[in-house]
Amino acid sequence: MCFQSTITAATLRVFLPQWQPLLYRDEQSDPKRYRDACSIPKALGRGRSSGWDPMTQRTPITGPRRPRSSAFVVIHTVISYTASSAFASGLEGQGSVTADLGVSNTVALLGLSLFVLGYGMGPMVLHPISDVPSIGRLPVYLVSQILATIFSVPCAIAPNIGTLLISRYLQGLFSSPPLATGGATLGDMWTPGPLAYALACWGFGAVVGPAVGPILGGYIYSAGGWRCIMWALLALNGLLLLWMVFMMPETSGAAILYRRACRLEKQFPGHVFTTAAMIELRREGIQAILVEALWRPFELIPEPTLLVYNVYLALVYRMFYLFFEAFPVVFGEIRGFSPRQSGLAFLGVAVMATLMLLFYCVWLYRVMNPVIENNGGINPLPELRLALTPYAAAAISVALFGFGWTGQSASIHWIAPVIFSGLFACGGIASFQTIFAYLGDVYFKEIGFVLTLNDLFRGSYAAGFPLFAHALYTNLGVGPACSLLGAISVLFIPVPIICIKYGKAIRARSKWASKIGIEPLPGEERD
Repeated sequence: MCFQSTITAATLRVFLPQWQPLLYRDEQSDPKRYRDACSIPKALGRGRSSGWDPMTQRTPITGPRRPRSSAFVVIHTVISYTASSAFASGLEGQGSVTADLGVSNTVALLGLSLFVLGYGMGPMVLHPISDVPSIGRLPVYLVSQILATIFSVPCAIAPNIGTLLISRYLQGLFSSPPLATGGATLGDMWTPGPLAYALACWGFGAVVGPAVGPILGGYIYSAGGWRCIMWALLALNGLLLLWMVFMMPETSGAAILYRRACRLEKQFPGHVFTTAAMIELRREGIQAILVEALWRPFELIPEPTLLVYNVYLALVYRMFYLFFEAFPVVFGEIRGFSPRQSGLAFLGVAVMATLMLLFYCVWLYRVMNPVIENNGGINPLPELRLALTPYAAAAISVALFGFGWTGQSASIHWIAPVIFSGLFACGGIASFQTIFAYLGDVYFKEIGFVLTLNDLFRGSYAAGFPLFAHALYTNLGVGPACSLLGAISVLFIPVPIICIKYGKAIRARSKWASKIGIEPLPGEERD
């Protein structure tokens, strides 16, 4: 019989730390005598996981499995974003969606918008499920990837636009786990120091993935039309599924402990093993836990800092998706580039984003790491993370103005708008990295829900913009249209400056935000 004492459960919840060890009770002895079950398999000469101590390690995923699993999360993220933007390469021309299915460009663009909407909504349901100890992260990844692969087939063979649009939405929905749960997966495996670099690579995928799509899609479309793009995405999803099945481990510490408890009960009949998560699951019930998890992102919406940065990152992201319509106009219609050459223009985005990632990692190593090491492994002031953000916001505004006015005239060399699109990528990468790191410090207890909410903002905002992007650029002109977007982005430049200056005061009034830098650290006293 599993122990269900309310007093014991309450005591465990209050006094045990966040990563609570697996507890063991010998029913033949004193019922109040508990021991760390991590040592039980070793003491009995059995068990593969006896070397893991949940009190000091976040997960038993160590050695080569950790970088391999992290690479999976990053590549999965890149492929998910690539699948969204590659579709845009096959919208117009011979063998395109418009010609094959007999629809307008705006209707065909729904295939891009619905995919983006799907991966914005998916994490709202899938991430809370992955937090349930009896389920864990791997089943969510695995089932979602199977469904994403299945729905890639009707995308490729769709006989009409209705089938294509429904399949694209479902493909986006089930491609979404790495976009929010990916950050939580990396948090499972890495300590705060290395985690900053892992999250940097993961955030890099959010920017470079949409840039890889048009490059890949342009070549494939030129070779075989839009359906070949869909078959290529099916192949990528299939390879990702094989990698997941054979090489991806479970990373959630709570899920690993839950499974260990179940396994040990089978190995040692007559003994009861349990975890703090199992106690909570039995007391609250899985339905109540899921409802709370599903509601938590909506509770975070009114947070001032979180709301402002969610809106800002959503703005940056939807501007980035506007490029998928701007590039065909600037390089295809104005300069006469082929679809393959227009796709290659996105190399400026990919290359500059990569260089910005390297610069950011150097900045972490030389600037942030010494500060954290000198303060006992704690960032004493989360607002330090935002030091690069004002420059990133300014770079985005300059890039939009520059891309618009150099792109609208064929007399200006094509490298000029490519350079400005790369500058936009630099600003986007720096904004995403610094803001995600800041939110991770400020809302570290709720980071999974914070990323889920951010993905909802970005997906829902970006989904609608491609539908009127072509009309925006053709009716206003590339220069005025980009100037309008640049003027909007200028309004957000003061936001990080305000957060740097008044961030402590804002956090002090918040229900959810960390009080680091406001309350004294352990061992310190207020003056």
